[in-house]
Amino acid sequence: MDQTTILTLRSLYYSFRLLIHNVYNRFDQLLKGISSLLCLVIIILLFLEFAFHLENTHLSGYYLFHYLLIAFFATDSLLRVLFFKKTKWTYSYQNPINSLVLIVFSLDLFYPSFQINFFISQILLFMVLVSRVSHLQLFLKWLKVRPTQIIILAFLFVIFVGTLLLSLPLSTSTNIPIPFIDALFTSFSAVCVTGLTVNNIGSDFSFFGQLIILFLIQIGGLGIMSFSALLMLILRRKVSQSDTMRLQENYATMNLKETFSAIGFIFKFTLFFEFIGSVFLIAFWYTPQKNLHDIIFSAIFHSISAFCNAGFSLFSDSLISFQFHFPTVFIISFLIIVGGLGFPVLFNLYQRYIKHKHIKLRLQTRMALIITGFLIVFGTIIIFLTEYSHSMNALTVFQKLQLSYFQSVTTRTAGFMTTDITMFHPSTIMMCIILMIIGASPVSTGGGIKTTTFALILISFWNIVKSSFRFDYQHKTIDPNSVFVAFATLFIAIFLIFSFSFFLFLTDVAPIDKLLFEVVSAFGTVGLSLGVTPHLSAIGKLIIMTIMFIGRIGPFVFLYAFFQRRNVKHYSYPVEKVSIV
Repeated sequence: MDQTTILTLRSLYYSFRLLIHNVYNRFDQLLKGISSLLCLVIIILLFLEFAFHLENTHLSGYYLFHYLLIAFFATDSLLRVLFFKKTKWTYSYQNPINSLVLIVFSLDLFYPSFQINFFISQILLFMVLVSRVSHLQLFLKWLKVRPTQIIILAFLFVIFVGTLLLSLPLSTSTNIPIPFIDALFTSFSAVCVTGLTVNNIGSDFSFFGQLIILFLIQIGGLGIMSFSALLMLILRRKVSQSDTMRLQENYATMNLKETFSAIGFIFKFTLFFEFIGSVFLIAFWYTPQKNLHDIIFSAIFHSISAFCNAGFSLFSDSLISFQFHFPTVFIISFLIIVGGLGFPVLFNLYQRYIKHKHIKLRLQTRMALIITGFLIVFGTIIIFLTEYSHSMNALTVFQKLQLSYFQSVTTRTAGFMTTDITMFHPSTIMMCIILMIIGASPVSTGGGIKTTTFALILISFWNIVKSSFRFDYQHKTIDPNSVFVAFATLFIAIFLIFSFSFFLFLTDVAPIDKLLFEVVSAFGTVGLSLGVTPHLSAIGKLIIMTIMFIGRIGPFVFLYAFFQRRNVKHYSYPVEKVSIV
């Protein structure tokens, strides 16, 4: 063969390989697209099956859907193993759920004695949904879903998964499933790290159910964005420019490397303090008369719940039985404070004082520390004075101070109780409402309008009183946009609280002050209750779920999900003053 013929054949060979490669890619994208749509079908199916009690006459229709879905995913797995993946055994090892679906479907197909029943099909579809949730990205791209909407959908997906798991008989102590609305409420409360409950966590849920709640608290406390970023770091995935900017803004970092360093620090720091808290609680709670395994799990549960500012407790009276146990009060309150400071603040302190880097404390760090300290002291003094001769009348001065301190710490965002707050004076309840609205610091495990927002409002108010319209603080000029956002956040928070309270007044019969307290507690993701939440109607529970969800993701993130942000206009109109007073 001459050289020209050889080159022609080689060119045809590579063209053919390129064609096959393109066909494979197109077919792979087609399978992923179908997979994303079918994952959405699975979500709808499982929701209908768990939310509504199915009659036996309807089971056959649902089972047929299950079987067809399993058949598709088994075929998809087989095609990937045979045609798309060169390292077939590695693919099977790295995708165990796909392999399991293929094996189970093959057994059902070729062995008549083996049959996939309805419950097994539900489990298989649930596992497929969890393993292929990334395929939903294609569906979201088709719908042109914005980043803020993806954050909301990610939270809702975790809540949905938690609801399904808590709806299982395995999750309850009696092996009788709890109502779907209660499972949904508990999942919402756990992921939003609120702590409001309609069931007794310690007695109504089994160990499996409590473990699910604990995982939901941990995911909700650290945030979906933190877990997503960690996954990118582990899998060494490329990060888009928009994701980079969002991560840097969220964690107050200068570049992507520093952002991932901060996220790695968050997980290490969280696990370290939760571990230390658990060890100390085990040491102080251990007695020979108690079961060691129960003590260990209880200590881990309360340590994670405290650091994540969730307020969930395995004890029916929260922490009232430990109200005068100083080690418990100190450990839990310390974890609450550290978890509520915010990860950018903690990372800044870590770099400055642990790593001894020559960097200054950021303005956000100083604001968060000052306002947190001020609110703890101020809240302690107010609760001490208002309850001195009221609910704490029979206690010693030290006991009154201890209870006042802990309640001041936990009221802002955690929700644990060492005293019965239903016995509080109305003035104390009002003080608690103010603390719950303020909440914790930005990018923390807590909610509320945030300490920095409160600080900016105070600074702005003080400067305006002095007839100074510059926003200066500690030799720094604050960006006016931050001040505008702070006031807008306060306005939106008050608007949401009163709007949702109004709706709750229409759906449920209870004293107005108690319903208002529940709404504020939900918005601030606090979890304190005056005993109304367990008795709310189904619609009332949905209202509380909605407001706690908005409070967790943030009012602005929620609004950005529905309203397109406009581009900045680089022009100005003539200035005209408007009379205020």
